[in-house]
Amino acid sequence: KRSLELPPENYLWTEILGRRIYYSLDTFFQANLYILPSFIERLRALDIWGKNSVFFDLYGGVGLFGLCVYDLVDKVVLIEAVPASLKLAKYNAAYHQLSQFIIEEGRVEDILPGKLALMTQTNNIVMVDPPRAGLSPQTVEMLNGVSNTNYLIYLSCNPQSLVENCWSLKDRWEIHKILPVDFFPRTQHLETLVILRSKT
Repeated sequence: KRSLELPPENYLWTEILGRRIYYSLDTFFQANLYILPSFIERLRALDIWGKNSVFFDLYGGVGLFGLCVYDLVDKVVLIEAVPASLKLAKYNAAYHQLSQFIIEEGRVEDILPGKLALMTQTNNIVMVDPPRAGLSPQTVEMLNGVSNTNYLIYLSCNPQSLVENCWSLKDRWEIHKILPVDFFPRTQHLETLVILRSKT
């Protein structure tokens, strides 16, 4: 821990599909580096991406998912509240010189309302990777009301909160695909990727 106190050239990093991703043990990061490239390949292979799309990466952490799909979309908008994660997200975007990688600092519940007007003008893909408690009722309400958004990607480490949130999203969204991923071998924990498709 405290690796962010080191000079940037000594930050921890991993390489995924040829792209270096910087992270820290002071931040949340997908822990199983061995399986991560295969997971990213499956994410990129989804038939949902488009060069006219804006990818909204909510609870975006150090920018892992936005960095890995950046070339598949027109723009990435990352929202994150944790200072250490924000520091690395900014570093990752600068390191790769990504001019269309927008980082918004703050809670999703506070930042997303100001982006809803923008979302009426673009073709959006939204991804959420929330804490174990899942999405707040306020966030669920906003996701049920977003415009011009055909797909919602939900990555969860807690099947119980995932089911509860999907139930609350069912009037607007339908489950298109489910991909369970054993990020934590020999434990009771399971990561689950759910692709939801808009009903409207």
